[in-house]
Amino acid sequence: MPRPLRQRIVRPGLPHHIWFRGNSRRNLFSHPADFLLFLVQLKRSLQANGCRLSALCLLRNHGHLLLEAPGQVELSRCMQVLLQGYSRYRHTRYRSSGRLFEDRFGCRPVRGIRYLAIVTAYIDLNPVRAGLVKRGQDYRWSSCRMHAAEAGTPATLRDLCSPNPWYRSLGHDDLTRAAAYRAWLQECVRYERNRRIWEALDIRARLTHVPSSFRERRPSGSRVR
Repeated sequence: MPRPLRQRIVRPGLPHHIWFRGNSRRNLFSHPADFLLFLVQLKRSLQANGCRLSALCLLRNHGHLLLEAPGQVELSRCMQVLLQGYSRYRHTRYRSSGRLFEDRFGCRPVRGIRYLAIVTAYIDLNPVRAGLVKRGQDYRWSSCRMHAAEAGTPATLRDLCSPNPWYRSLGHDDLTRAAAYRAWLQECVRYERNRRIWEALDIRARLTHVPSSFRERRPSGSRVR
């Protein structure tokens, strides 16, 4: 008996945390050209469906996006076109076959500025949690360098991402926001040592499981609420 599809909740006007994985942990990206091709296809799919991206991280066998869509139809179409198109590219380039992605992509709306702050950092710090780098800014295929205003972000990725409302609230100019974001990342890394903090971001957890003791850093002059 086929497993029933899990219900996907989409809230227009809210950012959504999207995640996808390689089937049976198979690699999705093997060379820099694969990452770049995915970014190009992502840009086309976002534009075609009126979606906006504010954070991204692509690792070898999975990826995370933070995007906003006009509605459920547009979000589903955006991801379907993206993943199917990339799957065709991958099979053609590497002469492979079979299902590339595991199950359906995951999707969860991000409600509230506090949770948006956590999810943004969670996505940017994925390579740190995976043991690939010591700082999120040291990983090329994420939005972390862009948020922290450090050199090395691929031009294609810079064109893709637009700062979300929480990030814009961190200061009155780019330098102030970037400095505040770097401080926020350091605070999140310290909290990361207490694994319970990040249980809130497990895909099986409810949004209400965010520990009440967790507070985002509020730089002077910001209006995070």
